[in-house]
Amino acid sequence: MPRFVFFLLSSALLLCSCNGASDSPLSAEPEVASPEQQQDPAAEQAESAAADEAAPAEVTGNVFGQPITLTETISSGELLAEPGKYEGKTLLVKGEVVDVCQKMGCWMVITDGEHSIRVTTKGHGFFVRKDGTGSVALVQGTLRHIAPNPERTAHFEGESAKPKAMPEKAGVEYEIDADGIVFTEAPKAG
Repeated sequence: MPRFVFFLLSSALLLCSCNGASDSPLSAEPEVASPEQQQDPAAEQAESAAADEAAPAEVTGNVFGQPITLTETISSGELLAEPGKYEGKTLLVKGEVVDVCQKMGCWMVITDGEHSIRVTTKGHGFFVRKDGTGSVALVQGTLRHIAPNPERTAHFEGESAKPKAMPEKAGVEYEIDADGIVFTEAPKAG
Protein backbone atom coordinates (compact mmCIF):
# COMPACT_ATOMS: atom_id res chain seq x y z
CA MET A 1 0.00 0.00 0.00
CA PRO A 2 2.78 2.52 0.75
CA ARG A 3 4.01 2.02 -2.79
CA PHE A 4 0.58 2.83 -4.15
CA VAL A 5 0.40 6.06 -2.13
CA PHE A 6 3.92 6.96 -3.25
CA PHE A 7 2.87 6.34 -6.86
CA LEU A 8 -0.25 8.54 -6.49
CA LEU A 9 1.73 11.37 -4.89
CA SER A 10 4.41 11.17 -7.56
CA SER A 11 1.81 11.25 -10.30
CA ALA A 12 0.08 14.23 -8.72
CA LEU A 13 3.38 16.12 -8.45
CA LEU A 14 4.22 15.29 -12.04
CA LEU A 15 0.82 16.54 -13.26
CA CYS A 16 1.12 19.74 -11.25
CA SER A 17 4.55 20.45 -12.68
CA CYS A 18 3.22 19.96 -16.22
CA ASN A 19 0.59 22.65 -15.63
CA GLY A 20 3.14 25.12 -14.30
CA ALA A 21 5.24 27.63 -16.28
CA SER A 22 6.59 26.34 -19.54
CA ASP A 23 8.46 27.50 -22.59
CA SER A 24 5.32 27.12 -24.71
CA PRO A 25 4.25 30.35 -26.44
CA LEU A 26 0.64 29.49 -25.59
CA SER A 27 1.17 29.84 -21.87
CA ALA A 28 3.89 32.47 -21.91
CA GLU A 29 3.28 35.95 -20.57
CA PRO A 30 2.47 38.43 -23.33
CA GLU A 31 5.45 40.47 -24.41
CA VAL A 32 5.25 44.19 -23.75
CA ALA A 33 6.93 46.42 -26.29
CA SER A 34 9.61 48.74 -25.02
CA PRO A 35 8.96 52.49 -25.39
CA GLU A 36 11.23 52.47 -28.46
CA GLN A 37 9.11 49.70 -30.06
CA GLN A 38 5.73 51.28 -29.28
CA GLN A 39 4.20 53.38 -32.05
CA ASP A 40 1.85 56.29 -31.76
CA PRO A 41 -1.71 55.23 -32.78
CA ALA A 42 -2.00 58.31 -35.03
CA ALA A 43 1.21 57.29 -36.82
CA GLU A 44 -0.17 53.76 -37.28
CA GLN A 45 -3.35 55.20 -38.85
CA ALA A 46 -1.31 57.43 -41.17
CA GLU A 47 0.79 54.45 -42.29
CA SER A 48 -2.35 52.40 -42.88
CA ALA A 49 -3.97 55.21 -44.91
CA ALA A 50 -0.80 55.63 -46.99
CA ALA A 51 -0.73 51.91 -47.70
CA ASP A 52 -4.41 52.02 -48.74
CA GLU A 53 -3.72 54.91 -51.14
CA ALA A 54 -0.67 53.19 -52.64
CA ALA A 55 -2.54 49.96 -53.36
CA PRO A 56 -5.38 50.24 -55.87
CA ALA A 57 -8.78 49.18 -54.60
CA GLU A 58 -9.77 45.75 -55.79
CA VAL A 59 -12.26 46.06 -58.61
CA THR A 60 -14.75 43.23 -58.78
CA GLY A 61 -17.04 42.15 -61.57
CA ASN A 62 -16.48 40.61 -64.99
CA VAL A 63 -12.81 41.37 -65.71
CA PHE A 64 -11.55 41.36 -69.30
CA GLY A 65 -7.91 41.94 -70.25
CA GLN A 66 -5.48 43.25 -67.63
CA PRO A 67 -6.49 44.05 -64.04
CA ILE A 68 -7.52 47.63 -63.30
CA THR A 69 -4.76 49.48 -61.42
CA LEU A 70 -6.01 53.07 -61.46
CA THR A 71 -8.53 54.38 -58.92
CA GLU A 72 -9.58 57.84 -60.11
CA THR A 73 -12.28 57.76 -62.79
CA ILE A 74 -13.27 60.26 -65.45
CA SER A 75 -16.45 60.35 -67.56
CA SER A 76 -16.56 60.31 -71.33
CA GLY A 77 -17.98 63.85 -71.23
CA GLU A 78 -15.00 65.15 -69.25
CA LEU A 79 -12.66 63.32 -71.59
CA LEU A 80 -14.24 64.69 -74.76
CA ALA A 81 -14.49 68.23 -73.37
CA GLU A 82 -10.68 68.51 -73.39
CA PRO A 83 -9.33 65.52 -75.36
CA GLY A 84 -5.94 67.15 -75.96
CA LYS A 85 -5.37 67.20 -72.21
CA TYR A 86 -5.84 63.43 -72.00
CA GLU A 87 -4.60 62.14 -75.36
CA GLY A 88 -1.87 59.49 -74.99
CA LYS A 89 -2.45 59.15 -71.23
CA THR A 90 -3.61 56.03 -69.43
CA LEU A 91 -6.98 56.74 -67.84
CA LEU A 92 -9.81 55.03 -66.00
CA VAL A 93 -13.14 55.89 -67.63
CA LYS A 94 -16.51 54.88 -66.21
CA GLY A 95 -19.67 54.65 -68.26
CA GLU A 96 -22.69 52.65 -69.27
CA VAL A 97 -22.16 50.19 -72.11
CA VAL A 98 -24.54 51.12 -74.95
CA ASP A 99 -23.20 48.89 -77.73
CA VAL A 100 -20.84 45.91 -78.09
CA CYS A 101 -19.28 44.31 -81.16
CA GLN A 102 -21.60 41.43 -82.03
CA LYS A 103 -18.99 39.56 -84.03
CA MET A 104 -16.18 39.11 -81.44
CA GLY A 105 -16.67 41.53 -78.54
CA CYS A 106 -13.51 43.42 -79.57
CA TRP A 107 -15.01 46.89 -79.11
CA MET A 108 -17.81 48.60 -77.23
CA VAL A 109 -19.29 52.06 -76.82
CA ILE A 110 -19.73 53.65 -73.39
CA THR A 111 -21.62 56.78 -72.40
CA ASP A 112 -22.03 59.09 -69.45
CA GLY A 113 -25.62 59.63 -70.59
CA GLU A 114 -24.72 62.50 -72.89
CA HIS A 115 -21.34 61.77 -74.50
CA SER A 116 -20.31 58.44 -76.04
CA ILE A 117 -16.89 57.10 -76.90
CA ARG A 118 -15.70 53.92 -78.58
CA VAL A 119 -13.51 51.50 -76.62
CA THR A 120 -11.35 49.01 -78.50
CA THR A 121 -9.54 46.06 -76.94
CA LYS A 122 -5.79 46.55 -77.23
CA GLY A 123 -4.60 44.66 -80.30
CA HIS A 124 -7.66 42.36 -80.20
CA GLY A 125 -5.84 40.79 -77.24
CA PHE A 126 -9.07 40.15 -75.31
CA PHE A 127 -12.81 40.35 -75.82
CA VAL A 128 -15.80 41.46 -73.74
CA ARG A 129 -19.21 39.82 -73.43
CA LYS A 130 -21.39 40.50 -76.45
CA ASP A 131 -24.41 40.76 -74.12
CA GLY A 132 -22.79 43.50 -72.02
CA THR A 133 -25.06 46.32 -73.19
CA GLY A 134 -26.60 48.00 -70.15
CA SER A 135 -23.67 47.11 -67.87
CA VAL A 136 -21.64 49.76 -66.11
CA ALA A 137 -18.00 49.47 -67.14
CA LEU A 138 -14.65 50.66 -65.88
CA VAL A 139 -12.22 50.99 -68.77
CA GLN A 140 -8.50 51.42 -68.24
CA GLY A 141 -6.73 52.47 -71.40
CA THR A 142 -5.14 55.18 -73.49
CA LEU A 143 -7.05 57.93 -75.29
CA ARG A 144 -6.08 58.27 -78.93
CA HIS A 145 -7.19 60.42 -81.85
CA ILE A 146 -8.75 58.59 -84.80
CA ALA A 147 -9.17 60.50 -88.04
CA PRO A 148 -12.56 60.08 -89.73
CA ASN A 149 -12.59 57.01 -91.97
CA PRO A 150 -15.82 56.01 -93.75
CA GLU A 151 -14.63 52.42 -94.31
CA ARG A 152 -13.81 51.95 -90.63
CA THR A 153 -17.15 53.47 -89.62
CA ALA A 154 -18.97 51.10 -92.03
CA HIS A 155 -17.04 48.17 -90.53
CA PHE A 156 -18.17 49.10 -86.99
CA GLU A 157 -21.72 49.63 -88.20
CA GLY A 158 -21.75 46.10 -89.65
CA GLU A 159 -20.81 44.64 -86.24
CA SER A 160 -23.07 46.92 -84.19
CA ALA A 161 -26.30 46.00 -82.47
CA LYS A 162 -27.18 49.72 -82.13
CA PRO A 163 -25.74 51.73 -85.03
CA LYS A 164 -27.48 54.90 -83.76
CA ALA A 165 -25.18 54.79 -80.70
CA MET A 166 -22.03 55.05 -82.82
CA PRO A 167 -19.84 57.96 -81.63
CA GLU A 168 -18.43 58.37 -85.15
CA LYS A 169 -21.88 59.42 -86.36
CA ALA A 170 -21.79 62.22 -83.76
CA GLY A 171 -18.38 63.38 -85.04
CA VAL A 172 -16.29 61.92 -82.19
CA GLU A 173 -12.71 61.43 -83.40
CA TYR A 174 -11.32 59.81 -80.25
CA GLU A 175 -11.40 56.34 -78.79
CA ILE A 176 -9.98 54.48 -75.83
CA ASP A 177 -7.50 51.70 -76.53
CA ALA A 178 -8.26 49.51 -73.50
CA ASP A 179 -5.80 47.38 -71.54
CA GLY A 180 -8.47 46.22 -69.12
CA ILE A 181 -12.25 46.42 -68.78
CA VAL A 182 -14.49 45.48 -65.88
CA PHE A 183 -18.26 45.22 -66.06
CA THR A 184 -19.07 46.26 -62.48
CA GLU A 185 -22.84 45.97 -62.69
CA ALA A 186 -25.11 43.58 -64.51
CA PRO A 187 -27.13 44.85 -67.46
CA LYS A 188 -30.18 46.83 -66.42
CA ALA A 189 -33.51 45.11 -66.95
CA GLY A 190 -35.78 46.53 -69.57
